[in-house]
Amino acid sequence: LIFNMSGHFDGDDFGKYADSFDGGFVEMNFTPVIQLDFGKRDTLYLLTMIGSRRCFEKEYKAVEEEISLKKTGREWFCDRITFRWLHRF
Repeated sequence: LIFNMSGHFDGDDFGKYADSFDGGFVEMNFTPVIQLDFGKRDTLYLLTMIGSRRCFEKEYKAVEEEISLKKTGREWFCDRITFRWLHRF
């Protein structure tokens, strides 16, 4: 299991938007990795990334608009699903 957290250390750097934007918000990502062995020659790896981000009260079109919006919570999403098959000859 891989776990990652990232965020801005001092939310007050966002000035007048610090409270509504939640400048100290921490994004989280979980990445479970599964290895399945099928005999001595075949291995299947399964990986998925599940992440979180700010949820805003309305939709926006440009990232530049994001700071002026009001954060209403956290939303979770599946970012990717990966399969890797390894066969040894």
